[in-house]
Amino acid sequence: MIIYISIFACILAYISYTDIRFRTIGNIEVVLCLVMVLLGHLIFGLKLNFIALAISFAIGLVVYKLGFMAAGDVKLFSVLVLLVKSEFIGGFLLIMSLIGALLAIIIIIFNRKKDGVPYGVAIAISFFTVLIYT
Repeated sequence: MIIYISIFACILAYISYTDIRFRTIGNIEVVLCLVMVLLGHLIFGLKLNFIALAISFAIGLVVYKLGFMAAGDVKLFSVLVLLVKSEFIGGFLLIMSLIGALLAIIIIIFNRKKDGVPYGVAIAISFFTVLIYT
């Protein structure tokens, strides 16, 4: 399990780096996360939460169309929420929102460019917090 979590951490760290540096989350990286989710299900018996996936993707499409979130963020969140147990979805969203707000404040203070918030970082950190502590 430690190797699995380490590989997943490396993928999410790379996603966070590219999101901070280029403000983009690539499809290949999201597919790698999906592969890791499926491997976690197949190897370790982690349960998949398809209801959370459907709801998060539907809401994510609306949020994306309104311009509040990038497509990569929506796809990443939808893939990662597959491994989050229903009773921990609220905590996942709370942690993600708090980290996202902190990132927004940091960007406002230190970065005068209007490049948006690298929300993939908030998604990755909150996912790992919930995954490790549940």
